[in-house]
Amino acid sequence: MAFSLPYELVDLIVSSVSGHDEAGEESKEKKRDHRSLCLVSSIFYRSAHPRLYRTISLAGTCELDLLRRTLVEQPGLGAAIRHLWVSSNRGAVSGGQQQKLQRGETLIKDAIWPSLTRLQEAAWITTDEQAGGFRIGHAVSVHGKESETDEALLHYHLVLPSLEAWVHTLLRSIARGEQGTLVSVTITFYPGLVLDDDKLEHLLRRILSLLSESHPPAKLTVLVGHDSVALGSRLRRMDRSRTISQAARRIGDERLIVEGANGFAFGLPGGKGLQDDVVEYTQSGWRTRIQARKHERKGTNNM
Repeated sequence: MAFSLPYELVDLIVSSVSGHDEAGEESKEKKRDHRSLCLVSSIFYRSAHPRLYRTISLAGTCELDLLRRTLVEQPGLGAAIRHLWVSSNRGAVSGGQQQKLQRGETLIKDAIWPSLTRLQEAAWITTDEQAGGFRIGHAVSVHGKESETDEALLHYHLVLPSLEAWVHTLLRSIARGEQGTLVSVTITFYPGLVLDDDKLEHLLRRILSLLSESHPPAKLTVLVGHDSVALGSRLRRMDRSRTISQAARRIGDERLIVEGANGFAFGLPGGKGLQDDVVEYTQSGWRTRIQARKHERKGTNNM
């Protein structure tokens, strides 16, 4: 009978139904299979239940609250989560939605993050009140952490319209925190606000100074995003990039790299809107990195 099978064999059976779709996320069919296996017996539940939490996509702070409650009741599940995505409400960001998004970030960093001892990829959306409520994409890629004792190497990616003082404060809390070592920061500027030359240079210098505290010093990559009009005009792209590239030249730090945002067009005519493009851009990067890790695992298994 299945109930008398040794746990190692049960775990092998459960593993055989595990799989991912082309985006790197567990497919709905596989999650349904895992839920069914949870109902077979207690020993199948022990193996299949954590796999339901391997990749989690949440729609807003209400579901994030439920996850927090689950992790409080079952602390061991935090180690099962590898990939976490928290989406935001669609459409214009109202004052109430801003509070929800900001509360979501607090939940992630203060209540949930400490429990995610084997996290690999996380991404979420907040807003910046200083920039008129523009959406900000946050993405963290964690490398080198296969167990609680391993050191986590953190790669942080911010998607925003301008550089504000809170960015330095955020990165300082991460660099000097206990979550791991910050080894690289990427900032994607999307169109929406005019960049102030002096302010930009000042804050980039402060961030580079902060990143110098890492051993070895962390690098900073700035990606310049464009709208559809600028993508079709070299002159417009140069005009938007000039402020950033000139600031980088004045700073003269080899750790600071300025590049284009891989041809992604923000605010396409007839599209969902600039704010939703930020969500899409952040999530697409999250999916791409999950897929890359999946191929890494396949390559290792085939060696």
